[in-house]
Amino acid sequence: MLQNLKLGSTTSTMTLTPSDTNIASNLTPPQITDNPPMDTQEDEDNLFDTPFVYGPIPGDTGSGATNYGYLYNWSAATAGESRTSHTEEDGDAPYSICPANWRLPTASQIWDDDEGEDVYSGDFSDLDIAFGGTGAPAYSGEPNIAQWQYNGAFKGVFSGYWVGEFGDQGDFGVFWAASAHPGSADGAFLAYFDADGVYPAVGNDRLAGFSVRCLLQ
Repeated sequence: MLQNLKLGSTTSTMTLTPSDTNIASNLTPPQITDNPPMDTQEDEDNLFDTPFVYGPIPGDTGSGATNYGYLYNWSAATAGESRTSHTEEDGDAPYSICPANWRLPTASQIWDDDEGEDVYSGDFSDLDIAFGGTGAPAYSGEPNIAQWQYNGAFKGVFSGYWVGEFGDQGDFGVFWAASAHPGSADGAFLAYFDADGVYPAVGNDRLAGFSVRCLLQ
């Protein structure tokens, strides 16, 4: 995809089906919100384990480099997975809110004790290699960084994040991967980029709202 996913409604719910979405059974994402409850531990647990869609994003013009789409927690991006249904040992989530015949990209960052360094793999790393990078973080002016930008092949946009509130719109872009974080029950992998760098696999809490782009199967 060359645009961020913008699937959801600000006025009602909508039902997704396996005929139009990368899911095994019907799914009804919640109505889009910019202020979900976060007052109790139960509220916070819901953000980890229940689909949430955050939007509209401040500064989203719906076109060009500020066509931000919506932001999704990991449960929404993976079509309803929770910390119980998909643990840190389960690898890549099998389904997503991507269109039928599309899927979430994968990402992995694993410490290699033999080599004494992180090893990166997955679809986001493969994409970076296709852009002339190494598939590992780049932050020193490497030419592959330009390919992630809006003027590059990926047409990336700086849609920022949601964690309690929207932040850093216009500063960087973050994209969920289907991959659970093997070292954290609360975590999953994502890809991050800004004007100066690319990180094809970084871990973050599943409650956060990040962008979604899908890969043709």
